[in-house]
Order: sequence, then C-alpha cells, then structure tokens
Amino acid sequence: MIGRKDVMRAFGLRPPGLAMRGVDDGPTFDVADEARKARKALDALVDGSIREAIRFSRKFDASGALEDLDQALKAYETANSHDPTGAYCLENMAFTYSKRYRVTQDPEDLDMAIQLMDTVIHIISIKSEHIPMPPLHPCASLRLERYERFSHSPADLHHAMQLYRARMHYPELGPPLSRFQAARAYADLCLLYKDAMAAMRPLRIAVDLVESIVRPTGDLARRHLSLLPVRSTIAFAVSVALEAEEVSRALEWFERGRCIIWTHILRVQTSTGELQTVDAALADQNRRLVKQLHAAEEDMERPAWHPGTLQSYMRHGILVKNFDALTVEARKLPGLEGFLSPKAPSELMMAATLGPVIILNVSDHRCDAIILRRNQVPEHVSLPALTSGNLGSIAASYQHCLHEAQRGARGVVMSRSGASHSMERILLALWNHIVEPVFQHLGLTKETSTPEDKLPRITWCLSGPLTSLPLHATGNYTVSRTRQHRAYDYAVHSYAPSLSALIEALSRRGQVVHESGSRHPNILAISQPETPKQSPLPGTVGEVAAIKNVVGAETMTWLNGPDATKSAVLDCLDRNAWAHFACHAVQDPERPTQSAFMLQDGGLTLHELMRRTSTTGRKELAVLSACQTATGDAKVPEEAVHLAAGMLMTGFRSVIATMWSIGDDDAPIVMEAFYDYLVHKANGDGALSAHALHYATKILREKVGERKFMHWVPFIHLGV
Repeated sequence: MIGRKDVMRAFGLRPPGLAMRGVDDGPTFDVADEARKARKALDALVDGSIREAIRFSRKFDASGALEDLDQALKAYETANSHDPTGAYCLENMAFTYSKRYRVTQDPEDLDMAIQLMDTVIHIISIKSEHIPMPPLHPCASLRLERYERFSHSPADLHHAMQLYRARMHYPELGPPLSRFQAARAYADLCLLYKDAMAAMRPLRIAVDLVESIVRPTGDLARRHLSLLPVRSTIAFAVSVALEAEEVSRALEWFERGRCIIWTHILRVQTSTGELQTVDAALADQNRRLVKQLHAAEEDMERPAWHPGTLQSYMRHGILVKNFDALTVEARKLPGLEGFLSPKAPSELMMAATLGPVIILNVSDHRCDAIILRRNQVPEHVSLPALTSGNLGSIAASYQHCLHEAQRGARGVVMSRSGASHSMERILLALWNHIVEPVFQHLGLTKETSTPEDKLPRITWCLSGPLTSLPLHATGNYTVSRTRQHRAYDYAVHSYAPSLSALIEALSRRGQVVHESGSRHPNILAISQPETPKQSPLPGTVGEVAAIKNVVGAETMTWLNGPDATKSAVLDCLDRNAWAHFACHAVQDPERPTQSAFMLQDGGLTLHELMRRTSTTGRKELAVLSACQTATGDAKVPEEAVHLAAGMLMTGFRSVIATMWSIGDDDAPIVMEAFYDYLVHKANGDGALSAHALHYATKILREKVGERKFMHWVPFIHLGV
C-alpha cells in the first residue's frame, strides 16, 4: 500500500507534525490528524471493495462461474478508482485476470494480467516503504506463455528472462524457495536454446539455495515436505552438468541432493569430534547444543495441540540460529575452514575405497550413470535407453508385482507364479536399460568371468524411483546361466543412501575390537515370536537358535519374547558391535522417524535409536531380519527414510535389510549361511558382510530355485 507521504501529496497536505492556524483566530488545523482521517476513510472504501472482490474470487473457485470472476474484477476496479497507486489491489486484479485467462484462453485477459503486473512492479520499484514482494516470477511466467502461444515476440522472452534473473540474484526480492524456482525457470529457458553451459549459472544458484529451503527449523515430517519442490530440480541440475561435460560438478550436485536431512543429522552428530582436537571449549558448547537440539526435536514430534509444543518450536528455532553461529565461529579456526560444509568432489571419491561406486541419476531431461573408481577421475556413462517415463512404468509394475504377491507382514507371504513372471520382466528391463551398459563400461563381461570368491565389490547409489528397485538381482533369466546374464555373477552388490554416509562408515573401519578368544565381536539378537498386537512369527526363535549354533553362546546376548523391551534393547546395543533384529517392523511414510521395530512393550522408533546411539567404534553390523526395513517414502526417495538407512546414521557400518517382507521359512536359511560365512570364512570381519550375504542368498537360491524371485531378491546390504 502507499505510504503516508503519498496520501498527503494526493490531498495537497503538508508533511505531518506541522500545525497551521487559520487567518485571525480560527480553529487549529492539524494537518497530520486530517491526513489520518482521510487515509482511514480512503482505506475503508478500498478495503470494503477488496473484501467483496476476494469473496467473489473464492466463490468462483467453488462454482467455476465466469460471472463471479467478472464481479470480482468490478470490485477491484472500484477499489483501484479510490486508490489508483495501490499495488496490493492492482496485483490482485492481475491475478484475477490471469485466473480468467486460464478459463477463457483469451489473449486479451493475458495481456491485461501482464500489463497490471508490470504496473505493480513499477510502483514497487519507486517506493521505499511498506514494500510487498514484487510479482516477478508470475509476470515472467505469463510473458513466457504469451511468447509461446501468441506473440512469439523476442521482447516477451527477453523480459521474462530479465525477471527470472532479477528474482534469483537478489535475496531482498523473495524467499529462498522463490529464488530457487526462478533459477530453475531461467535454466529451462537456457536449454530452449540448447545452451547447457548458460544453464549452469542459474543451476549453481539453485543448488546453493537447497539448504536454505530445507532448514532444520521444524520437525522432520515438515522438513521432508519441504523437499518436494527440490527433488526434481537437483536431478535436472545433475543431468545438465553432465550434458555440459562437467562430471565433477555433477557428482558434487548429486550428493548435495542426496539425503539432505539425513546428511544434516550426520553432520550434527559428528561435529563435536571434529572440534575436539582444535578447540575443546567450542566442542563442549557444540555438544550441549546438539543435545538440546535432539531434545527440542523430540518435543516437536508431539501433536501440535500438546501443551508446550509451540514453545518447543520457538526454542528449536533459537537453537538452530545458535548452531549456525557456532558453525561460523568454527570455520574461522585453522584446519576447519570447511567445517560442516558439503564435501568436495575429491573427498567424495573416497567412497570408492572398497570398489566401484555406481551413481544413477534420473531426470526428465536425461538419465545417466557416474562411476567412481579408486584413484581415478569420475566417469560418465550415458543411459539413452532409460527415460523417466519408462522407469516410472517399471516402478509401477514393481509395486503391482509386490501387491500381487501379497507381501505384507513377515510370515504372511504368498508367492504367486504371476508375481514371479512380472518380476522376471522387471529384472530384464533393468538389466537391459541400466546394469548391462554399466557393466560393459566397467569391463565386467561374460568373457572376463571371475571365480565367485574373487568377485569385485560394487556399491549402488541411486535416485528417484530407482531407490526402491533391486538392481542387484537384475538379469536375463530366460537364458541359460552359463551365458552369464545375471548381475550376481559379475559382482558382490551393496547399496549406499549417500556417498557421505558411506564415507563416514568407511572412516570407522578397524575400530571394533573382538572379545578375548572370540573370532567375532559380541552380538545382540532379538526375537519376537509373539509380539502384542502383531501377527505371530514362530520362525524367529529357530532363526536366532540357528545363529547361536554358529556364533556360540558365549558372545551372544539373546532377548527373546518378553525380555525384548525397548529399554533392554537400547541398553544392550551399547555393549554389542553386532545386532540382529528378528521381529516385525513398521514404516511411517508421514513421520519417517517414527518407523519402528515392534518389541514387547511397543515400537522402538528410529527417532529413539538416533537419540540413544551414537557414532562410536562399537557399532559394526546390524541385521534387520524384519519386514520392509529398506522401504522408504516414495514421495521423497532421495531421503532414504527407512530403518536400514537410519541404522547407518546411528553409527553401524554395515546393515543387512529387506526390500519387502520375507518368508518365515527363508530367514533361517539365509541367516545361518550368512553368519557361517562371516564367522568362519571372513574371520568375523564385518567389512565382508556384503560377501557373506552374497553367499547366503546363493544358498537360498539353490534351495528354492533361481526364478523364485520373491524369496531371495529382497535381501540387500547397505554400507561398508
């Protein structure tokens, strides 16, 4: 709205604070008071008309009747006649004409909307007080539409690009999300002219804004929702960087978009250790802040109506600002210039310590692989046969296949032949479009077959719909196995939710100490044959008994049935490097940190595990022989918000998990073979857990049949 000085100029009045006396002894004339009265009267007229306009506009939203929009426009015109330089009224009128255009497709409505928005931008640009945010992005979008559909005028295109550029460059012209959207739109326009290098400039701005958009200022559920507009743009930015042949930049951006919230949690957890060796006092302050942040986040998990929840949000916001200030101070210290900063490409290459890491990026623009190999530069492999469209179809078929097989709770499994046939087609498509081209680039071909005990280790780091798909099991199962068309014939497969998580797990290698005389670390095993309010799992007792026969009773703590309470499990986790969960598990897609292992006295949530456990050297291996422990939220697949990723974040270096619920008869076979390999062939080295799982699933495959995919495919390895 216009300011007081503008009002007085309009009424021919002097500046406020000056009083005039009339000639002779007339009454005192207070100019400021008269201006206030005039402004109040004017506002009443304007506000009444605007309220009427808003009422008709909302009525249109419900009715779809154009006459309601016409009435709204008349009311806005009345308001504008009383206040012709009021930006708020003109902007609302512009949006109403835009709304009318969406219905009528009349170019005159579009012209009016653009003309009014141009006027609003001009009014705002010459004012210095009470300035609303100018509608740069909407005006640019409308000009672009007019260019594409009607005018084809270079002036419209040029003006749209100017508006997007202004919005993305200047923080004072909008919040981070608005600037992020403008940068993406500007990059899209650059690609209209096939100029990937020009698109890189706005995309750098967009990627740098991500952490400002997904700020740690609310509960995790809300922060996951804030990721929705970010996900596709990060993937798009990576694909443009690859098109521009900037592979290292693409690698950096891919990681910036992976597990944004998980990465923040991981950085917070490890921050104290980085500080301790440089500034002990600042490390102590950091430790207290981290503890307070965890407490505030726990309070924010309560319902909004719960007493004290609002205060928790306010306290959390203050703590975040304090943590940011501490981060700034830490970066001033020698050797900590990059404290809590995103990793550089050279640091990300450390992820390939144990073997090649295959990164798969999926966007509407293109699909690609980035391959990391030890002591080499990142390599780019284009995947022209893969599109976001056909991948979406594959992912939908995969979900239908799981539904067809009735993969619900563990032990309630009905593997149907129809599901197996569907899975076979899915695994073939993934092999043809992704895995075989990548293997060919790596030099893994049937001509270079390797003995099973010397297979290379590869790690998949996936994005988008790929995060839920079993690349480790892909292949052509319609031909003889002697022709080597199965992914498991070429490599031992593992997954990583992010490169940072894998690097952090690698950094803890060799810290686990075996108990005296033992070939392996201590192990905690939990079995829940009869969990309250859950279906029975009688096979879990036999599963843990089989493990006990392999590892021995001396180094094993077994919490069975009623003994497996939340407090008992948490206490034992601190004393055992290996942990085995044979129980039900539940995923909460709306509140991912409330995903839980179902124990005797309720669910042990991921949030509780993250608060209680820490990234200490005692955590080596977690085996989650429960249902769907590697299933995340389809809306935010990059976040890997599942129990398996959560166990990595709590400090475990390696995790065995399942992509869907497993058969109660299958688990004992796999787990006995898994621990037998780990203890007797790997000498208790948890870093060989991926090889142990590779061996164990082979045993199950030979027992049930290779094409019984629903039995052996779900078992996967994450981490080191």
